[in-house]
Amino acid sequence: MHFYLKIKNRVEGPYSTEELLYLQSQGQLDAGHLVREGEQGSWLQIEQLPVIRKQRESTVRAAGTQSQREITGIARRPVPQGESERIEKSSPQRTTDGPSQELPRRVPDSSVNRAAIQQRRQKLILAVLVGAFILILLLCLIYWMFLSGPSGSPSGSSSGSQGAGSATSGNKQTEGAQSESSNSTEGTSPATPQPSVDPSPVETTSSSSLPPPPVTTKGAMTPADIPPSFSVGTARFFGIEAKGPVFVYVVDCSGSMSGSPMKLTKEELKKSISQLNLKQSFYVIFFSDQDYPMFFPAKAAPRPLPATDENVEQLEKWVDGFHMSGGTKPQAALLRALSLSPDAIFLMTDGVFDSKIADLIKTNNTGNIAIHTIAFQNKSGEPLLKRIAEENRGAYRYVP
Repeated sequence: MHFYLKIKNRVEGPYSTEELLYLQSQGQLDAGHLVREGEQGSWLQIEQLPVIRKQRESTVRAAGTQSQREITGIARRPVPQGESERIEKSSPQRTTDGPSQELPRRVPDSSVNRAAIQQRRQKLILAVLVGAFILILLLCLIYWMFLSGPSGSPSGSSSGSQGAGSATSGNKQTEGAQSESSNSTEGTSPATPQPSVDPSPVETTSSSSLPPPPVTTKGAMTPADIPPSFSVGTARFFGIEAKGPVFVYVVDCSGSMSGSPMKLTKEELKKSISQLNLKQSFYVIFFSDQDYPMFFPAKAAPRPLPATDENVEQLEKWVDGFHMSGGTKPQAALLRALSLSPDAIFLMTDGVFDSKIADLIKTNNTGNIAIHTIAFQNKSGEPLLKRIAEENRGAYRYVP
């Protein structure tokens, strides 16, 4: 004979008569539990089962005046080993083929489950934190490689071994040979009619090897016909080529630049920036009596911008609409340019300014930034511009 228990819509069993009596003696059965005999019997209250009722009556008689709570008790009493083995042997084989669902007889300890869940949760949180930390390190490493990996020295490294110096010199000689080859090729091309040429020669003074500027008409732009290569670290402005991914253009907008000179300068500036690639950045500062940082009078750009199509288009609109006049005082503009820590600075002016600015630049150029100077249609400032270029590893050029 075996029985099934129904506790809160959960069916357990089968149980033998001895097992039911044992559960009854341990106080694990109460009036709310249902029991049935066999798999086809009807459900009865636990008190209505004859075996249980008889056991309870005998227990009450033996206990006398003890209360029912004292009879059942809360703590489990140990089962003698002989009785436990006898109950186990006499229990019928339990199968799951019956109509009722068999569930585990023991209810897991909720406190143990909570502790295990809490432990797994702590391990999961720790794994997430470690993964986030590793991801941040990888992103920082990629960003550092993006900034420093492709860029070479701005116009030659500030310091290095003799082997590195000789390699740089070899590169410069190769560039000079390529420029001479291109010039010779141009010389063999069919002659085309040219307008009147300014008799004054084009002069170039540079601390690095630069191709000679082409002879042009008075007041015309003089950039090289061949655009700069689209490798990271190259830019060209009025025929002067600089190396490095970040460039700052310091451009004179004083009263003497009004009209055609300013128009030609703006065209050359836009052309130079449009030939930068996506891994290069730019910043433009106009100056007269004061400096006018990029996008003035709106909020100035805080740092050089990458040469994306959107940024280049925004720069071109600002340059086309920019109009200023005044004197020639590049001090504030140059100090702002140095504070941006670029790889190279292009300084273009048609006037003369205080010679003390050369000393100021040399003192503040602690990063050994290359400064290239351009005298535009006026040689009056040539000695000072040559000095600034020579003292700051740059090139000087006169544009007629």
